[in-house]
Amino acid sequence: MSKWYILCDVCGKKIYNTDAFQRWDGLLVCANDYERKHPLLGYRYKPKDGEGSVSSKQLFTGHEDLSQSVLVCDIYTSMGISGYGTAGCAQAGTFNLNFSPLPSTTGPVGSENPIIIPSTSEDEETMTIYETEYWQAQAALLDPLAYVFETGAAFTISVPTGEQWYLLNAWSTRLGDAAGDFFLRNPTRPMPMSEGFLLKSNGNASATAYYCKPSLVTGTDSRYTTDPKGLYYERIARLRTLILNEIYATTSAGVASTPSTPFPTDFSYGLVVAVSAHDTSWTILAPADNVGGINLMNEVSDLHQWRAAHAFYLPFSRSTFTVMEVRSASVAGTVGSELAGTGALMYYKLPSGW
Repeated sequence: MSKWYILCDVCGKKIYNTDAFQRWDGLLVCANDYERKHPLLGYRYKPKDGEGSVSSKQLFTGHEDLSQSVLVCDIYTSMGISGYGTAGCAQAGTFNLNFSPLPSTTGPVGSENPIIIPSTSEDEETMTIYETEYWQAQAALLDPLAYVFETGAAFTISVPTGEQWYLLNAWSTRLGDAAGDFFLRNPTRPMPMSEGFLLKSNGNASATAYYCKPSLVTGTDSRYTTDPKGLYYERIARLRTLILNEIYATTSAGVASTPSTPFPTDFSYGLVVAVSAHDTSWTILAPADNVGGINLMNEVSDLHQWRAAHAFYLPFSRSTFTVMEVRSASVAGTVGSELAGTGALMYYKLPSGW
């Protein structure tokens, strides 16, 4: 559907025609100024038998449309400009919209000057640099090409001046020179990493970090500079046309295990949208060598079961994460009393041109 800008007839806000509502009084308004016709506007008083008088009959014939007596001020009748403002509505300096006064009426008494809405050639929304950077980041958070996976005993992540990255997972890491270990298991809300931020492995060979680096795509894909907001919503809308897939792994009662299930090989990039653990301790994405992986939710411990589920967007490359893996667990957190459980995740196979 084609879109163009219009002005709300009440507040003057510039909105797309597709976001406008026609109100009961015929005005085209934004969502904030939309209201239903009040039932009392159509109320007509009918005298009871023996109650009537000459004055009441003169005031009401029973056929009046009382809604016509309601004063409605809009952006045109409220302007303090000759030819636009009307008695009871016009205010000096209000909603003038740079209009010029209309010429005086020269026609017969009762003729009206037309209200002309100025046309505009503006067909793209103008955003500030901060809005542009925000929507670039939102679009990049949905782009698997914007992500970096670090693992090992010696990696260091340093955000350069002028950039902001987003951390979605960290295991056995340290913030700068801090002595305490830092873990970020739940990717539901990406953690901003501002310029100068430093994250490094704590020396554990299985330490991992998974983060989004928007500059990997904003400088190579023109869609991030021409219309990053549109790119974000285009990707969200495109998900409606894709098939939602499920992959899961199960554990057996009384058996300590970390079963895994490989992804099918008919796609290159995917988008995890939900994960669950039912009587298991955790559910993760893991690489082929099973060294390091990224948590998809919080956990009680490696041995304690729980039942939880989360929904989020987490892009990934199948060449990096080839399997999903779960771990058996028990209520008491002891080996030998594991429950039969299931870990599952829902994901989309992303098409080319995403």
